[in-house]
Amino acid sequence: MILLPSGKFPRIVLAFAGVVAALLFFDLEAVRDPAESLLFSNSLDLLMVLLATVCAVYVARRSSGYARQLWTLLGIALALESIAQAITTYYQSFVPGYTQVPLPS
Repeated sequence: MILLPSGKFPRIVLAFAGVVAALLFFDLEAVRDPAESLLFSNSLDLLMVLLATVCAVYVARRSSGYARQLWTLLGIALALESIAQAITTYYQSFVPGYTQVPLPS
């Protein structure tokens, strides 16, 4: 990542988040096949959560005290969400018949 002087957050991350958000809108409008749309949107959701995880860890490393603990815990929570999103993407897109199986609530 490109580090900017005086502690500013890297602008490349903001640009990347904007591109991912634009791709999500593209998915809504342009992708007509439901299976492809599901895989594409789930993959972009995973990418967005991974980006948030990297950002939280980045800020945690630059913080100190209670703020560091807070950002570290947020990074851990986002990493767990990334794992959950990856598992969901796998099951929804690659396991045949998954949508027909009743799941416990």
